[in-house]
Amino acid sequence: MRLSPDLVPERPSLILSRHVLEHIPQPVDFFAKIDKAAARFGSTPSFFEVPDLDWILRNQAFWDFCYEH
Repeated sequence: MRLSPDLVPERPSLILSRHVLEHIPQPVDFFAKIDKAAARFGSTPSFFEVPDLDWILRNQAFWDFCYEH
C-alpha cells in the first residue's frame, strides 16, 4: 500500500515512525506526503526514530543491523 493523504480521514493524535525511515527509498517524498496529510488538520505531533549508529558501535550491538530488519 502506498501512503496517500486521502487515506487519512481524521486528525491523527500522533504520527509515529520507529525504525522505518531508513527503509523508505524516497524519504523526502515520504515526508512531503505525511506533511500534506497532517496539514489538513492543523498541527500534529510527530516522532521519527532511526537507528543510532554511534550507540550501536559504542555498545557493539551489531545485531541491530539485521535483527527485526
